[in-house]
Amino acid sequence: MLELIRWAIEFGLVAGTIILTFAQGLDIPMVDLAFFREHLGLLLRSLLAVVVLVPVAALLVIFLVRPTPAVAVGMVILAACPAAPQMIVSIPKAGGKLAYVTSLHLTLGVLSIITTPLTLALLADALNFRASVHPYVIAEQVGTSLLIPLLLGMLFLAGFPRVAIAIRKPLAFIGQAINFLPIAIILIMRYHFLLQMDFRSYSAMAIMIVIALGIGHFLSPRQSEERTTLALESAARHPGLAFIIAVLNFSLDKALPVFIPYLVLFVVISMLYIQLRKRTVTLGNLNQVSK
Repeated sequence: MLELIRWAIEFGLVAGTIILTFAQGLDIPMVDLAFFREHLGLLLRSLLAVVVLVPVAALLVIFLVRPTPAVAVGMVILAACPAAPQMIVSIPKAGGKLAYVTSLHLTLGVLSIITTPLTLALLADALNFRASVHPYVIAEQVGTSLLIPLLLGMLFLAGFPRVAIAIRKPLAFIGQAINFLPIAIILIMRYHFLLQMDFRSYSAMAIMIVIALGIGHFLSPRQSEERTTLALESAARHPGLAFIIAVLNFSLDKALPVFIPYLVLFVVISMLYIQLRKRTVTLGNLNQVSK
């Protein structure tokens, strides 16, 4: 049964993400890659939030809330793995800025070859456990799930714009369907993971997600699109990379009881944040019109 789950994760999270990221690339012009050329301050704030402050916050939450050791390890691994590929699709739909999230995603993806092993080593040392990952593993994962398909999609748009527009939505639907497959299989076969975790561990994960959203929200400029983008980018973690690190250092049966509840929590909390942001933006627009 674990082999079936492993296959579902590898196929769904890899194949689905590649298709989904390629489809999103079909909607991104090459000029968007130059976004940070005129927004250097925003780039520095973004890196500070995602790469530095979120891992520090995760460590503080672990020390203060005291989740189980397995959950603490899982939180550390997640904190070290930024740039979730799925968010490059989700954030623009939630009201984020496409050019910003594209440039930030590619930047975080490239830098993760260095930042992920370093962050993982520092946090693991602080909590007195061993976990490591070779930069080549990160480069392979980030390259196949994010960098290559996204850039190929953008190049395809530049060369064949009409075809790109025609196939973008069908490909995105296929990618989302395949991406959902491993989550559905795992929840059906291992739903008890959601009941297995204690309240303190759930609280630690929820607090980590809320703080990460807050870090991105308040560290970004006041522009609504940029706030939404950085908040969601700060809280989202790369599930495929986190799974690989967990399995390489521990085992799949130890990783799943931690990551499945975290993913469910992230989906619920991020949806609440998105709804709150949409309501805030709507009220702000109405106030401007009334004035």
